[in-house]
Amino acid sequence: MIVRVLGDGQYELDDVEAGEFTSLDDALARHVEEGDEEAYRRDLDSLLDYVHRHGTAVPDDDFRPSDQVLPDPSASLADVKALVEDEPSLVEEEHAGS
Repeated sequence: MIVRVLGDGQYELDDVEAGEFTSLDDALARHVEEGDEEAYRRDLDSLLDYVHRHGTAVPDDDFRPSDQVLPDPSASLADVKALVEDEPSLVEEEHAGS
């Protein structure tokens, strides 16, 4: 699985790590839907930390598509909600694969 962190780059996770990533990402998506800023911030930080600890950085000249995209670490809940409203297919595609 390739995960893009906006403003940071891409990371590759193996299948085992991808499963844990999906669990953490599902929790983050629920917080966005519920509008829970505190839980969103906590879980975004945890998810980004997980990707940085377990993922392997993809070189900048390796042009592979991303399977998942995470917001910039400084993105607020309002920023993410606006992005989802502008691109609802992002959320629909993610949940279709679940």
